[in-house]
Amino acid sequence: MDTTVFIIILLATVMHAIWNAMVKHHPDKVIAVLAIVLGHIPLSLICIIYFPLPGKASLPYIVASVIAHQGYQWYMINSYKIGDYTNVYPIFRGFGPLLATLISIIFLGVVFKIATLFSILLICAKILVHIVHTKQSQEKKKYH
Repeated sequence: MDTTVFIIILLATVMHAIWNAMVKHHPDKVIAVLAIVLGHIPLSLICIIYFPLPGKASLPYIVASVIAHQGYQWYMINSYKIGDYTNVYPIFRGFGPLLATLISIIFLGVVFKIATLFSILLICAKILVHIVHTKQSQEKKKYH
């Protein structure tokens, strides 16, 4: 892997950890997520000025991406109203690979290797184990 790519991935990981900590520890999750979303604007403006605009053929994909991301944000914020961040966030992060796989198979005709599908199923299984474990832990707390 190229060193630059590795550094960018590492930087993205650190930024996500900071954003997650902000949302987890802020009393109003909506305000925390809004601050993160609005925090993207300065860098976005710099990119718009510095880089060429995308071609017209890509606009439907950009619009679809924006709609999907806003739906994700809305659903995530509403989920925080019914569940603790520690329980809700792993489900969101783990649901992405499953959703991407299903869209790729159903709509794009992608054929995955067995090892790839097995890896995705392991991620989904871990999410289910997390959900079951969380529910059991909550039930035990009720009775103690």
